Amino acid sequence: HYGDTKLCNQMLTTTLAERWPSVQVFSVSPGMVDTGLWRNFPIWFQFLTWPIRKVALRSSEDASLGVVYACASEEAGKEKSGSFFVDGRVELPSEESRDTEKAQKLWDVVENLIRDSKG
Repeated sequence: HYGDTKLCNQMLTTTLAERWPSVQVFSVSPGMVDTGLWRNFPIWFQFLTWPIRKVALRSSEDASLGVVYACASEEAGKEKSGSFFVDGRVELPSEESRDTEKAQKLWDVVENLIRDSKG
C-alpha cells in the first residue's frame, strides 16, 4: 500500500498544479529510508536485513534533504509546478500517475471526503 500512497501523492500534486497555477507544488521521493517502519517486520527479518539496511538505505536526515531542496532552493523554484523530484533532480513520474482521468477521480474522492468531514 506504500506504493499506492506515493502514486496518489503524485496524482494529487499534478492535479493541484493544474487547478491552482498561481501556486507552485512539487512531490519528492526521499528514496529508500531506514525508518522505524522496520519495527513492524518480524524480528528474524529485521535481523537478516540489518546489514543491508545500514549500508543501502538513507537515514531520515539524509532523506529530508530532498524535501528541503524542493521547498527552499532557487533552482527548484524554476521548475514547472507539479514536478517530481528525486535526489534534487526532476524526473518523469510513472505513466500511471500521469493518467488524468484517474487523477480527476481521486481528486473528486478527496474533495468529497474533506467536504463530508466538515459535517
